[in-house]
Parts: sequence; structure tokens; C-alpha cells
Amino acid sequence: MPRGFGAAGLAALGLLQLGWGVRQAVTLRRLRAASSRSAEDASGKAQFLRLASHEIRGPLALARGYVDIVRSETLGPVAPEVGEALATVDQKLRQIEDLVVRMVEASRVDSNAGLSLTRLDLREVVEEAAAGIAEQLGPAHELVVDRGERAVPVMGERFRLRTMLSNLLSNAVKYSPDGGEVRCTLSRRGRGVVVTVADRGIGMAAGEMRSLFQPFVRLSEGTRVAPNGLGLGLHLSRSIAEAHGGRLTAAPNPGGGSVFTVWLPRAG
Repeated sequence: MPRGFGAAGLAALGLLQLGWGVRQAVTLRRLRAASSRSAEDASGKAQFLRLASHEIRGPLALARGYVDIVRSETLGPVAPEVGEALATVDQKLRQIEDLVVRMVEASRVDSNAGLSLTRLDLREVVEEAAAGIAEQLGPAHELVVDRGERAVPVMGERFRLRTMLSNLLSNAVKYSPDGGEVRCTLSRRGRGVVVTVADRGIGMAAGEMRSLFQPFVRLSEGTRVAPNGLGLGLHLSRSIAEAHGGRLTAAPNPGGGSVFTVWLPRAG
């Protein structure tokens, strides 16, 4: 028995594991059925994502609840090494929670859920997205944000635009395992605005460009990047750009890495 955990804690976690296992078996059957029915149907894919996210939220909330109970020492004193392990578990559960949020947003976009448009200064959204991925930066990374001095007005939904830019910045960091500069540039261009996210990472193979923005697609497993995530980030980002009347493209970065370019119509 782990020191500082207690029989009550082990019993509680045992019940959690049993309940989660039963629920997971039921969930897998539902997801397989939903997937087989909706392989080529966009509305079916949205329904699949909603079902998956709904089924994940239940056991996720239960697991986080038990972690909080144990860390609060309600079940007895917690040894330092157990506390460290629980902190890691809590971090991973938060990552799962972030994936659920992306799945829900992808289902909303795929089902053409309406946008709630307001007039925004896109510079503020860029700053919020950059601040949100700061903790992902390694010691060798350098995040450079050039947003200009003039206001960049767009009609958009702040949450979705921030989600799109966060996805692009997060990918740039993720696919730059050796560090290097990640540069986000915002500028006016004619009647539109352009945001570019450029990195000096591993880049993309030529054959991956056509499928890059499809759902559940990730870069080839031959890369040195851990294959985590669901492959929804770029699909979701392009859908958000198009829902705002814009577009998202990708290209190799001369000298290595990738460049993602977002064009949006400028307000006023």
C-alpha cells in the first residue's frame, strides 16, 4: 500500500477504475456505431464529436473530483511523492479537458452553428492567443509577436478567433522540438487583414499538404514529435476562418519550417 494514501483512498480509486472501465466499454460501442454511420457525412461527423465529448466529460469530471479529494487530504495524509504524482495526473486531465473543448467547438463549426459577431481589434485577440500558449514555450523557443501600432478592426467572434490563433501558435511550438523562433505577424492588406504564423521547425512533407486540414489528420508519425491530440486543430482553424468569410493556407517556410496564413475581411 502506498505510504500516506490509506485504504479508503485505494478503495475509492478502485471503484473509480471499475466504474470508468464499464462506462468506457459502453462508450466505445456507441462511438464505433456512430463512426460507422457517419464516415462520409459532415453532419454525422459533428454528431460523432458531440457524442464523444459528452461521453468523455462524465468520467473526466469524476477523475478530477477524486484527484481533488485526495490532494485535499480528506482521505488522509498524502506523502510528498504521491502529491507530485497527483499533480501530474491533474495536468494530464486538464489536457484532456482542453481536447474536449476543441471537440465541442469542432462540432459547432461543422454543424454551421451561427456566429455572434462583434467589432474587434484583432491585435487584442493576437495578444490573448500568444499569452495563452506561453507555458508551452521551451527554453530554446522565442515567440515574437508583431501586431503593428494601428488598430486592426474585424467583425468576428472573439472566442473562436482566439481558438484559431491559439491552435496555429501551439502547432508552431509543438512542431519546433529543437526550439527556434515562432513569429506571429498581423498586418492590413487591401480590404483585409492578414495573420501569419511562421516557425523554423520540422516542416511538412509535400504529400501532406492536401490532407493537412482534414479532421483527425496529423503529420506523419515519422516525425520526432509525440503523436498526441486528435488532429482537429487545423481543421477547426480553417473552418473558423471560413466561417468569418476568410481563408487559411499553409506553405513551407523558406529555410525550413512552415508558414500558416490567415486572411480575414477588415471591418469598416
